[in-house]
Amino acid sequence: LPGLAFLSAALFTVFPNHGATRHWFTASVTPAMALACAGLWCHVRWLEGRGWAFLAAGLALLAAGSLTYEAVLPVAVLMPFLSYWHGLRSGMAPAAARAKAFRDCLWPCVAVVALAAYHVGIQRMGPATISRKLSFDPGFALKALGRGVECNTTGVIHLCFVFGRQAISELAWWRWPAAGLGAALLAVWARARLPEESSKDKLFTRSWLAASVVLLIAAHDPYSLSADRYVPHIFDPQNRLNVPPSLAAVMALGLGIAMLSRGIRTWALAAILAAFT
Repeated sequence: LPGLAFLSAALFTVFPNHGATRHWFTASVTPAMALACAGLWCHVRWLEGRGWAFLAAGLALLAAGSLTYEAVLPVAVLMPFLSYWHGLRSGMAPAAARAKAFRDCLWPCVAVVALAAYHVGIQRMGPATISRKLSFDPGFALKALGRGVECNTTGVIHLCFVFGRQAISELAWWRWPAAGLGAALLAVWARARLPEESSKDKLFTRSWLAASVVLLIAAHDPYSLSADRYVPHIFDPQNRLNVPPSLAAVMALGLGIAMLSRGIRTWALAAILAAFT
């Protein structure tokens, strides 16, 4: 899905969420997401038959990202979907592609379980400076999930209005036509990079949407173990959950844009880019 992946990545770069979303890619704060993305890239190279060294490198980079910042670990749920999409693009039948995905996710599952066990162990038996305790409460995870959905839907709309009011009061008049023209040019350029077939294949589109939903749920599920002490302040700072939910949101948004007709898509993308920037 090169076109849809490109569109989602482009939307992510300007997604008006908390600034820490960007910091996860920089060494000045934490390179957790940069390491995890490199791990996904290596995993794709392994799926393409480049050798087991790429599988090992991908899992090592995922582990490095998780040990840098534990909340990046849910990104690993994308690995089975990558295998499934690779199987479909290779001409496999859907059932064969699903079976391949299950086989390919064995080692990623082992790595995720080991890393999750490590983090749970640190929470339970780590240094005294770690004050949070584990307390199982699925209802709390659902509450956190609801706040995460709010942050990446109505929260984004709210931020667009807030930034829009600031821009009206602070930007010079000549910058508005420039911003509109820039958004239109970006939209036309992005549309040219988005193949039409990516939005017409139901197997790809359904699995893409499923991947975004699974990633969103996986990012908030660990909160079922943190109800004793740790209350996430998700709306506004979106504490500790900046990247995975935002990535899930732009995947769904990118799919929605891709499924629009070609003429409407250009104007919708231009309006979204203008609002986001």
